[in-house]
Amino acid sequence: MRELFSTIVAYHVNTITLVGINQLQLACNSIPSASFTVEVSSNLVNWVPAQTVTAGDVFAGNATIEITKRQEFFRVRKL
Repeated sequence: MRELFSTIVAYHVNTITLVGINQLQLACNSIPSASFTVEVSSNLVNWVPAQTVTAGDVFAGNATIEITKRQEFFRVRKL
């Protein structure tokens, strides 16, 4: 009997690093060559795209985001 497996890669933020004044770098899981967008919200209801990233030939991508408010939330969404 032959078993079939599918690989599921969750798009999520692995690390958040302060890289400059009002700048964060988000390291995200991805599928090689896939595109994803990092979205930002101040209230968890209204989301706007902050940056679109295309991963290289690795299972990760980085996005550098400008901090514009005192409190912001981020999410990663596959395109």
